[in-house]
Amino acid sequence: MKYLISIFLFINFLYANSSTLVLEDEFSFNENFEISYFKDSSNELNIQEIANSNDFQKHSNKFSLGYLKDTIWIKVDLKNKSSKEDFILSLNEHFYEKANMYYFDKSENLWKVLENGVFTPIKERNIETSKLAFNFKIQQNSSQTIFIELKAKYPYFGNISVYSKDYFFASNLLNIDSFFILQFGILFIIIIFNLFLWLSLKEKVYIYYVGYTFFALVYLINISGILIYFDLQHYMYKLHFSVSLCIIFLALFSIEYFEANKYFKASVFVIKILILLLFLFAFMMVAVSYSPWNNYMNHIITLILITLIVSSIKIYRKGQYFLKYYIFAISIYFSSAIIFILFLTGILEYNYFYRYAYLYFLSLEIIVFALILSNRYNIIKNEQIKTQNELISLQINQNKLLENEVEKKTLKLTKLVKERELLVKEVFHRVKNNFHVITAFLWFESKKDDNKYRFTELINRIKSMSLIHEYLCNSNDLIDIDLKEYIDELVKTIIQTYSIPTLKINTNIENINLEFENIMSLGVVVNEIISNSIKHHPKEKDIILDINCYKKSDSVILIIVDNGLGFDENIQKTGLGLELIKDFINKLPNAKYSFYKENGTVFELSFKDINNEN
Repeated sequence: MKYLISIFLFINFLYANSSTLVLEDEFSFNENFEISYFKDSSNELNIQEIANSNDFQKHSNKFSLGYLKDTIWIKVDLKNKSSKEDFILSLNEHFYEKANMYYFDKSENLWKVLENGVFTPIKERNIETSKLAFNFKIQQNSSQTIFIELKAKYPYFGNISVYSKDYFFASNLLNIDSFFILQFGILFIIIIFNLFLWLSLKEKVYIYYVGYTFFALVYLINISGILIYFDLQHYMYKLHFSVSLCIIFLALFSIEYFEANKYFKASVFVIKILILLLFLFAFMMVAVSYSPWNNYMNHIITLILITLIVSSIKIYRKGQYFLKYYIFAISIYFSSAIIFILFLTGILEYNYFYRYAYLYFLSLEIIVFALILSNRYNIIKNEQIKTQNELISLQINQNKLLENEVEKKTLKLTKLVKERELLVKEVFHRVKNNFHVITAFLWFESKKDDNKYRFTELINRIKSMSLIHEYLCNSNDLIDIDLKEYIDELVKTIIQTYSIPTLKINTNIENINLEFENIMSLGVVVNEIISNSIKHHPKEKDIILDINCYKKSDSVILIIVDNGLGFDENIQKTGLGLELIKDFINKLPNAKYSFYKENGTVFELSFKDINNEN
């Protein structure tokens, strides 16, 4: 038993914290030693009174004392057995409003103070770093007692460490600030990425998540001490409202993500009430004072997180198994938040896990949520692609059905058109035959009558109308008729009918297509003009007629010139031929005509080309 007790005491001696920190040559960094602390509830004691006090309590250099209104005095006993004399003591925290270091200068026999604090500009500090630190000297083989005066609105916690001067500046290149900067970069990338997803999908869940991540980033910037480098530390209490907005957007994101309105309306109502209270307490903290509203705000945050966890588990049990990743992320976040709150209240002692677990798991939660939303984006996009493919397939099938229907209708219409064409051609053929019969009767009558010109005019009038029907019987196009072919054929028929050797008709006709009604009216007009020119022409002169027809803009111009005596419409107003000319000209669209003398008679007609207008 004696041997066991001896071994136990020896082991305790090896691992026990010494009340005096010994600085030796191999020493670079020491964070495992004993300190003493004293609570000044009056907040009025001076260094001499503190130095003479016997009420100091022992504690490790890692301390967590909770929320206090007292001024805290910390005593550190040092002994220098190294060859160095310059050292640095750091609190490894930035938030203390007052952090003054006192030491007794034996050469001057007085207490000296190095003043520091969160509101001290970085350029005025003893050591230019966001973590409160002090540069001090201890002569070789001598001892020194250092007192640190602390005052804060935040909870009292810290990690008092002593460094050799060269090691401190070397280790500062890679410290907790580097971790914060890495977090800032990750959160910024996540914000940009989810803004892109929101712009792509226009879903509220993404913009809520952007708000949550943004205010988490603001919160991390505020508690990291980075603001000190930009002399913005005076805003650190007001910026603490970012915690409230962070949780508000987390609640809105969660409600939207697992569709709580659809599955659990009661929890949504509770969460909205808590959100209103949280916003109110955050406003009071910014507008009135940091305390006690910050504590109220922390209680509401705890209730919101508990409600979200309970709601997500209940909805998960209803078959929404995709929530398992959400439940995992928010549960570890909530657990770390509880640990952090217990640490802040002084229930849990200081260590690195308790101090930074909340920040680690906050970043982990944000990353897990980002992966969840990325997966949601892929699912939505795949569903959209699937829907698009189904619509395309449906459209292709509809197009095929339409093509089949159109093909059937086309075949049917083609058959009907052919039947119609045959019917129309048969009608034209019968009309033409009837005209031929009438022409034959008139020809026989002309043989009995001495005035054969009278019958010749009638025959030509009928032939001008018969000719168009004969043309259509042999044509593939029953709508548009070539004017040049028709007039040339009409002139040839007139010449054959009159059988006058001295008759010469010159034509200069452009290729113009006209409708059936218009070309038949024009044929009658041309026939009457030619007949009148032949009828009233002097017998001693050869009969020469020039027929010109061309297009001008949207009109058709017809000009017939003869070498006769001339015709004056104002004098010669009577006659069947002239009446026919007027009647058939009126059937042409927007028709205008005139007669005038110019080495004979000139007839000029213009009408609108409807085909060209269409």
